[in-house]
Amino acid sequence: MINFASMKRIAIVLCLLASISSCLAEILPNDSISRDIEIGTTTYQEVEVATAAFDEDESREYPSVTQTPYTFKPTQLIVPGALLAAGITGVYTWDNFKNNVRDKFSGYKKGHTFKADDYIQYVPAVGYLGLGFIPGIKTRSDFKGRIMAGVTAYAVMAVAVNAMKYSFKHPRPGSGTRNSFPSGHSATVFTGAELMRIEYGNYIGIAGYAVAVTVGALRIYNDRHWITDVFGGAAIGILSARIGYWLLPWEQKLFKLDKKNEHNKSLALLPMIGETNGMAFSMQF
Repeated sequence: MINFASMKRIAIVLCLLASISSCLAEILPNDSISRDIEIGTTTYQEVEVATAAFDEDESREYPSVTQTPYTFKPTQLIVPGALLAAGITGVYTWDNFKNNVRDKFSGYKKGHTFKADDYIQYVPAVGYLGLGFIPGIKTRSDFKGRIMAGVTAYAVMAVAVNAMKYSFKHPRPGSGTRNSFPSGHSATVFTGAELMRIEYGNYIGIAGYAVAVTVGALRIYNDRHWITDVFGGAAIGILSARIGYWLLPWEQKLFKLDKKNEHNKSLALLPMIGETNGMAFSMQF
């Protein structure tokens, strides 16, 4: 049985990192879903669907959508960059720190494991896609926009994680298998948490980050990763989510995902759990 008190120190560290990331990103002017943002020569203003942006039928379907792109700003790289630097540093050094953290967890777990992290890593992704359908919750984009940003984010995350795993070949703490850095579970859950934060704001994003911190702590508790692997996974997840939104306006133009073609396309993003865990994407024109 898990002694949650024994996980306090690591949880506090991870919570602080998640909170810093969330708050630092949200205070940037271009992160506000109520500001005007200029990209090139086009100015995108907040549009209340129920009043002006769409016709009467579409306003019923998307009652609280705002069309405000999340644009790139260099300061958005600070927190994921710092986390990634800490993670990579941990591949080559910080052995005492990593082993001390591992020993702390091992002393309390007494041979028990808690495999919820294999499943709850997908909870933020489900929340990201589904919360926008709840009346009263204001979203940054419509469902198609969430699908497109999410697909891009998870694709970037998957490529980055696998490329780094087989580049660094860092041994896992328990088995010695040389694919420890970065933590794929952490990258998956932090991608979903940051997508939630960008789409719905900090208050809802906190829930996603709470799940992400829990998964990161469980990866250490179950002796599957070093704490620095979790730092690296969190960095990749946060950055991948932001990339998904940075590219969204251009992808919408590329795929012509506008309201006129709404009934001619269908999209789906589903988690896969089994021998292979991941996300499945389907798009029909």
